[in-house]
Amino acid sequence: MRIKIFIAAFMFILLISCATDYKRGPEGGPNDKVRPTIESASIQNGSLNMDKNSSVEIKFSEFIDVNSAKNSVVISPRSASKKAKIYWYDKSCEIKFRDIGEDQTVVITVNPSLKDTQGNMLSGSYSLSFSTGSSLDRKFISGRLNGAISRNNIETVNYAKVKINLYAAGNDTIDVTKDEPEYSSGLSEVLGFELKNIGSGRYRLLAFNDINNDQKPQPGLEMIGFSHDLIDLSERDSIDLKITLGLTDTESPFIKNTSVAGEDILKIELSEDIKKSEKYIDSCFVNGQDEMFVEYSSQADRKAVYAKIKPFKIDDLIKVKLSYVEDYFGNLIKEGLRVKTHTVSDTVSAQSFKVGGKFPGKISSDQVLTFATNSFVNDSLNFKLLELKDSLLIDLNKNISIEPYKVSINLSDNGVRSGSYEFRIEKADSTAFAAKITIEDPLGSGSVSGTISGVSVENCILICKNIKGTSKSVNISSIDYKIDLDPGKYILAMFADRDSNGVFSVDHRSYISEKAQFYADTVNIRKNWETSDINFEFK
Repeated sequence: MRIKIFIAAFMFILLISCATDYKRGPEGGPNDKVRPTIESASIQNGSLNMDKNSSVEIKFSEFIDVNSAKNSVVISPRSASKKAKIYWYDKSCEIKFRDIGEDQTVVITVNPSLKDTQGNMLSGSYSLSFSTGSSLDRKFISGRLNGAISRNNIETVNYAKVKINLYAAGNDTIDVTKDEPEYSSGLSEVLGFELKNIGSGRYRLLAFNDINNDQKPQPGLEMIGFSHDLIDLSERDSIDLKITLGLTDTESPFIKNTSVAGEDILKIELSEDIKKSEKYIDSCFVNGQDEMFVEYSSQADRKAVYAKIKPFKIDDLIKVKLSYVEDYFGNLIKEGLRVKTHTVSDTVSAQSFKVGGKFPGKISSDQVLTFATNSFVNDSLNFKLLELKDSLLIDLNKNISIEPYKVSINLSDNGVRSGSYEFRIEKADSTAFAAKITIEDPLGSGSVSGTISGVSVENCILICKNIKGTSKSVNISSIDYKIDLDPGKYILAMFADRDSNGVFSVDHRSYISEKAQFYADTVNIRKNWETSDINFEFK
């Protein structure tokens, strides 16, 4: 009896093992970067007189990741989507329809968010159309995503995450967070999109960075862009659009958290970045007593402000009240959210001074030396350079920016020449930190120039993003512009700051967006050279 049970159990485990291997598919090797493609479909694109209960199979070249497949296939229009069911297999999917309408054009779209089991995505959207009647709907929308601007920074967007939704524009207001689109598509690898075989009618188009992969735009969290005007495909057959993604923000900032950051330092963390201001904190109370304080902020972390009050004790009750701070979109903190109470549960002991992160081993003599520390207040420190060749000691005491946990020193303002040095930080007549550093010849600068047309130039903002990561935004106030930049390769974009708030603004509720243009090519800035004719033409 025991032998029979053992054999039965062994056969069961063997069957499960075989089934598991079959479903998983081949590993493909650690360096499998081959993108999946559409190998075939069971019907021809544009098929006519299809049965109302048709079934369509699409085969792929690779084993498909089930998790990415969930929202990767879209059936349009909405009336056909409600009568379709999608079945996924290892290297194919089957769409079964039930009782589609008469003379109904159906579009099946596979978005590039679909991945194979190695994480490789499709290079672009794939669409397949058919009709239950004798003709297909022939309306067509094409376009391109210019890029994405978050506030006044150029953002990199994963093409496979961007969805293009087309909503029927009836008499009712469209709520893009709730309403289902009539048609949907994705982007190609070169940021182009197409919506084919659309029915005649009036529409609104919205593009969004679908971070959650749920097919639903979430303004305020996900970047969005849209067609400014109603798209009327009643008389015309096609239209071409250019879309720029931006952020919608109508939410007021609030105090998210408070914590003790030092023996006498209270850190106030807000829900989002806030604008630079002369005063962030209105008052501080400790155990009901109004206390004097010094406030600090950091350019690197715009979500945090600090209050240096007095040494805290366990169970101290600290109440802080903020001034009327605002975020970059002009949303003021609400009256009832300006106050926060914090009970001290643990004090922070004093720490020996340290430089955090990686200290740079070399830097050009016309750059700014920036490094992090573990010290909140760095104003008691002295900074020096010891020239190794001649043992000459240089005091660095000009144009020093001291922020919480951060120090920046402009080397050129301190007369530093190229050479080999030892950088020293002195505190109370002792060396708290020392490191070798090479000061290289000046990096120099180049310039970019051009003209602006099609918009009022009083409030234009030019964004220059170095492909190595740094970014610079400049207000432009004339038709002809010229600005200096460090040498390097840049992506350039410009927007007309209609609201004069310094950020690129979009409002999905009223379909109003500030105009933006991206320069088509990467711009190479060379030392002592003007790169001209970088023109921006708004339409």
